[in-house]
Parts: sequence; C-alpha cells; structure tokens
Amino acid sequence: MTDYTRDWMLFLAGAIGFGIIVVVLAIRSPEYRALGIAFFALLALFGLSMGIGDGFGLGSWMFIYLGVLGIVALIFIKPVKKVK
Repeated sequence: MTDYTRDWMLFLAGAIGFGIIVVVLAIRSPEYRALGIAFFALLALFGLSMGIGDGFGLGSWMFIYLGVLGIVALIFIKPVKKVK
C-alpha cells in the first residue's frame, strides 16, 4: 500500500466518523444542519478536486458519494422535536 493510498483511506475514515457525529447532532438540534451541509459539500468538492487532479479513482468517488449522501440525508431527515 502506498503512502498516498493510506493517507486518503485514513482521511476517509475520519470523514465518515465526523460525518456520523454531524448527522447525529443535526438530527438532535436543527442549528447543526447548516454545519453538516457545509461539511458534506466540502467533502464532495474535495473528492471532485481529487478526481480532477489524479483521475477519478475509487477514493475520489467515495468522497463524492459520501458528500452527496450526507447532504441528502441532512435535507430529508427532520430534527427530533423535544417533548416537554
């Protein structure tokens, strides 16, 4: 495994972990929804720029898919209303 492959795999694992945290926060509190959409948009743009720079391989498509799926999830999942 090359250093480049290991680097994007570690970055992808961190992005998935942080993405899960952002989605959970956005479900619990609507204030985090804009943060989540911005995070996933940046992730998709990173995958797009990585694909343009090095050719669209598996890593760039994974970042693009993760970004798009995160944005779709945050748009369609409604925040949980607190019961008083």
